[in-house]
This record gives sequence, C-alpha cells and structure tokens, in this order.
Amino acid sequence: MQLAPEAALEAILTPDEDALVASENAVADPAGAIVLWRPIADVHLGHIGWTGEIDHLALQDALACAPRDPAAIEPRWRKLLGVESDSSAHPALIDAGGSALEVALSVTDLQMCEALVRASDDAPSHAFVRALVLPERMAGGSEPARAALTELLSAYRGASLAHAWSMRLGLGREASGTRERDESAVALLSTLRAVLGER
Repeated sequence: MQLAPEAALEAILTPDEDALVASENAVADPAGAIVLWRPIADVHLGHIGWTGEIDHLALQDALACAPRDPAAIEPRWRKLLGVESDSSAHPALIDAGGSALEVALSVTDLQMCEALVRASDDAPSHAFVRALVLPERMAGGSEPARAALTELLSAYRGASLAHAWSMRLGLGREASGTRERDESAVALLSTLRAVLGER
C-alpha cells in the first residue's frame, strides 16, 4: 500500500536525527504576486534516469507550476507563463485537493523575465523562464513534510535560477553552477521519488 505523500515523507524522516524547527510566522507572498501550483498527484519522475547525467529539462517539466485560474492572469503575462488562452490549463491541475507544489511570482520577477526574453530570445533566457516557474515550497500536508520538501525545492529552484542567470550573463561560473544544480537535483529527486513511491 502506497502512503500519502506527506505520510511517506514523515516515514523517511528520523525524528531523533532530523529535527525540523517550524517557523512561527508564515511568510506572506508579495503584494500582487501570482501563485502557480502543481498537485503532488500530478508529479511523475519515473522517466528520469537514476544514473548518469541528470536530465534537467525533464525534471523541470515534471515540476513546472502553472496558474490555478488561467483566466485570472493578466494578458501580458500569459505567453511568458505558457498560458495560451483563458481556458487553457493542464487537466490534472484543476483538482485542488491534496498537497501541492507552489511558487509565488512577484510583478518584479515577471518584469525581469519578460525583459530577458525580449532582449535575447535564446536558450539561457528560456532556461531562466523554466527555472522561474519551478516550485519553491509545498502546500498542504504535515509540517515536517512541508519543511523538508520546501527546503529541497527552494534549493533546486535557486540553483537553477543561478545557473541560468550565469549562462545568460556569461559570468564563467557554468562549472560550479552546474555542480550546485546537479547536487540539489539529486537530493530533491531522491526525496520526491520516495514520497511518490516511484522506483
């Protein structure tokens, strides 16, 4: 019998060794932020190999978040976020039940990303867009599950953004940025696969 995602994650954590300290105050999203999400039930990682080079495109596609209500997104942001029309939404994203992966994008985030793509419609700019819509936290479930998975999601998103930014600006940090992104991906994949019951 497969455990629910939050129950599976609690089973993985060892309370004596992995003490998680919950924050007393929830972090509020920026005013005017657009919250994107992806239900845990819609995350599948079985097609991503265990060994060899990590397929970051496949991983990012598997984790990419989308608007709950595409019609609520301002027209200027729709193309940037992959929303083609008012009614377009991934079918699996419609059911709001259960735990989900989320990211909150501020207007500043969107403006910067739009400016990057407008200035140079190249691979590094598109990598930045893909990284921007990666989840930074888990919503729903138990506090230990949220804390553990949020830390891993945030680390991978941050490393992916830094890698894309470094490539876009030609800062010459591709090697260290690639290593950091790979390391954070391995930790995230390991935990998510256990949570999802995927081998």
